[in-house]
Amino acid sequence: MDVFWNSWDRVFHMPESSIVCGSHIHVSPSPEMEFDLSQLRNIAFGIVYYEPLVIRLLPYHRQNNKYCRPNTLRSGPLYDLMSSFHEEAALRELWDALDDGVDEEDIRDLMQSGPEPKQERYVLWNFDNIFGGGSGSIEFRGGPGLRGPVKTKRWISFVVAFIHMCTNLVSFSPSSSFTCFYRH
Repeated sequence: MDVFWNSWDRVFHMPESSIVCGSHIHVSPSPEMEFDLSQLRNIAFGIVYYEPLVIRLLPYHRQNNKYCRPNTLRSGPLYDLMSSFHEEAALRELWDALDDGVDEEDIRDLMQSGPEPKQERYVLWNFDNIFGGGSGSIEFRGGPGLRGPVKTKRWISFVVAFIHMCTNLVSFSPSSSFTCFYRH
């Protein structure tokens, strides 16, 4: 990142700051460059489980941006699932919907299907690249337009750490309070 921003500063002038700009950060595991189904299920669940907290981390102008709508609001199937039950019951239903019978396309459709196919990728966490010859990455679209190495590293660190946390989820307790368990 330092090399990129040093090069940028030497060749280009920094454009004016704009709240309409955003950054997109793609994450895929190395060296395979694709997530397995267990990891995708955990990531999808973690995105929904932690969505209110992640939205609070976003700059205000990105919280309601049309290009990075929360997955639970953009995806028709996910919205229907999450609004049909009390929060804990909805999370259990989501976990069940992400069972072993799903494939990558099912997960993608659950996380971002909507009435306007062209805009389905306008979600906070975009799964379009996980299949069909894509990069194998999950794309985070919530960061602001980045204007230097420090903020760039901070947003990349957040996204990578979040995905890493989700991929290392071992299981979710079906007890009365929904609790996440992690591998250390």
